Amino acid sequence: LEKGFNEMATHIEEVHLSMQTRIEEATAQLAFQAKHDALTGLLNRREFERLLEKALASVQAGGDDFAVLFLDLDRFKQVNDTCGYLAGDELLRQMAMLFQGRLREDDTLARLGGDEFTVILEDLEAPEDCALIARKILAALRRPLSAGTQHLDIIVGASIGIATYPGCGNDAGSLMQAADVAMYRAKTDGRNGYQFFTPEM
Repeated sequence: LEKGFNEMATHIEEVHLSMQTRIEEATAQLAFQAKHDALTGLLNRREFERLLEKALASVQAGGDDFAVLFLDLDRFKQVNDTCGYLAGDELLRQMAMLFQGRLREDDTLARLGGDEFTVILEDLEAPEDCALIARKILAALRRPLSAGTQHLDIIVGASIGIATYPGCGNDAGSLMQAADVAMYRAKTDGRNGYQFFTPEM
């Protein structure tokens, strides 16, 4: 009888540990999903905005200047219309990896939704650092792309707007708006380029 109770107690403990492990894994997965975009695995809009507020607090406490980049893919709708939404989703995943590979280790990349991406560039020594990164991203788009098994004849570029702190705004909302306005200027100027925000815009 004692042996049976001991075996039962051991079994209950094992079940408890297994359940605890599953609960911890599920909790970690939910925490990840709350902060990340389901399609690309990048940070989502809510987490990006939180980190942007954190960057603002850091620079206001004496940290180095930073910038916000707003990226919008050019001709992405044509990919969806021509090749279908599955191909479009695959292209977005490829773009996420391509953008991440052109950023510095401490830069923050997020997908806002659709074909819109944003970046926080921290610890900037000069505005030219932003231009260098924007050019790297644009250069990487000048090669043939594919979506799954489909080769794309459509040239998919990106229009990039750049807003620097503190020149373009003192809060998250004004910086995002400035970067968005600059992105639309890049798009109207011929696409697949970048523009710094200026007050005239």
